[in-house]
Amino acid sequence: MSLRSIEINDDEYDLASDIHGMIQAVSDEHSATSLILANLVARRMREFQENEDDFTGPGTAPPDLLESLSSNDTDEVSHEFLRDIAYSMDLKTMPENLLLLVLPMLLHVDTKLPTPEDLHAIHEFAEASPAHREHVEAWLRSEPAQSTLEQVFKPWMNYYSFKPAYQCREEIAAYKASRGGSGFNYAYEFVKECQCTSCLSLLGQLGLVDFRNYDQNGRSFLHAAIEGGDVESVMFIVAILLKGGVDPRHFPTSVDGMSIPHHVALMHDNDVFRGVVEFLEDAGYPLSVWNDDGLKLELCSFITAELAERLLSKGFNITKLPRNTLPMYLPKEDDPEYEELASDEWNRDADYGDPIIRDEDFDMDNDTLDPESIQYDGVGINPIELHPTSRTIWHRAIENPEGPRILDWLLDHSFTQPGCRSDFDRDSGETALAAGARGSEPAGIDWFCQHCDPMEGRIRNSQDTQADESASAYVLQVAAHNLRPHCDIIFKKLLRHVNQQFYWDVSMIKGLYWLIIKNYRDMYQRLEDHKEPGRERAQQMASLRSLTSAKTRALNNRLEPFWDTWGPSEQRNWLIQYCTILRLNFLVKDLSSDDWDNAD
Repeated sequence: MSLRSIEINDDEYDLASDIHGMIQAVSDEHSATSLILANLVARRMREFQENEDDFTGPGTAPPDLLESLSSNDTDEVSHEFLRDIAYSMDLKTMPENLLLLVLPMLLHVDTKLPTPEDLHAIHEFAEASPAHREHVEAWLRSEPAQSTLEQVFKPWMNYYSFKPAYQCREEIAAYKASRGGSGFNYAYEFVKECQCTSCLSLLGQLGLVDFRNYDQNGRSFLHAAIEGGDVESVMFIVAILLKGGVDPRHFPTSVDGMSIPHHVALMHDNDVFRGVVEFLEDAGYPLSVWNDDGLKLELCSFITAELAERLLSKGFNITKLPRNTLPMYLPKEDDPEYEELASDEWNRDADYGDPIIRDEDFDMDNDTLDPESIQYDGVGINPIELHPTSRTIWHRAIENPEGPRILDWLLDHSFTQPGCRSDFDRDSGETALAAGARGSEPAGIDWFCQHCDPMEGRIRNSQDTQADESASAYVLQVAAHNLRPHCDIIFKKLLRHVNQQFYWDVSMIKGLYWLIIKNYRDMYQRLEDHKEPGRERAQQMASLRSLTSAKTRALNNRLEPFWDTWGPSEQRNWLIQYCTILRLNFLVKDLSSDDWDNAD
């Protein structure tokens, strides 16, 4: 939910609402003409970025601007006249009494919740106009600005003092349960939408946020910045946390149980991850502190070979999954920071992972322990034996847009093979190639087809295969059913690697066409039933049709050498009749065509 759509009273925003709020706040000493001019100036300042406005203009504002307007006959002052003044004025010459009218309107005092654009305009103006900076800073710390900002910011982050989120997990769980698992958080959304570190710094200076705190949902401001995707904001908050003496091993876990590096890895940005790692290393925390499966698997989905090699040189091998828990290293028992805590408390980070009993053979400087030799409290069974990770590095690496280069690196440094299945179960597990066939990243498909067998099957019930048969080329069926972006490219790549003998089986070919057609129909119906008519739905339907047609034509092209068998077949005629009845004319055209595009 965007802050731009939230208002205190849920009233539609217009000029009148701002004026009404200001009339309540500024007494009767200013005329309506002055208020309208102030509103126009505030709007100009708020839109300075999109208009490439540097707050300057050809006109110099006289010190008595408001007084001269008030003395004029209101009937002689048109809205166009005031707008011309507002947009031609050099705002750096704005008189103080006008500025003090503009600032409450810019921050929507008493009318709306302020947005990141509002605060950004205020601090950018203060930076651009040194003559006004002192007045702006003083106004932000005075009434009504201070109480307005505190009213909308502070309640959202003051529920818990700074401590690891797992210590608040009962309160967090109760709050989430009371809100159906979610809840709007103004401060969190503000930081998420904010794209300026100066704004974040200003919030901290005004005492409106504490970047160490969690909200009612167990989320921190670092989570907000990561979700917002602004690189500089993420680096800024991490730096503040480390400079503030926060132990990054315990913050921010949130209720999701992920470390700082793991959360940052979710951004899938190599430069950001490298920068945060350097911050942590400078603070004395090497990446090996977080030697966990989840982080390494996430890295496999986007990391470059260069960064992987750099991490390896520091002792962090992303291909080695130590176990299914976090963290690898915990504080020593004689650590003064933890000596007053009960042993079961310092030895556990709740959602981080399972409690660990330190062993005399545990070497903090050289991670060479066999995961199965690590002892666990509580259950008496090693969790890796109880529930091995369902994914392998290959199931995430096939998502990596770097393609063959990182895949070759992983193959050189891993003890597992690209063909291994999820859960390492040869009977029922799924290959990484099948996972890639239902994904949206085509970069590694050819590489996996060269290192795996694309003809591998899986037990499957359908109208064309018996329940006890293993349908060959299962990855093609998965790709045929896929409707994610670039699914047509993935499908074409897989078609090139399938054994030519496969194309003689008209029942199997009909099954592929049928999956493409049926999935189109199901998705189209879902959009009609659950999506409001409009541009977004029209775009999704157009994309759906384009991807479906592209896959159909790709299959047509691969069947060119086998057209004597497929062209007159009953299976093809049945599909054409089916699409004709349902008035899927574009599919009828594609299925009826015997024109081939050799580019496929």
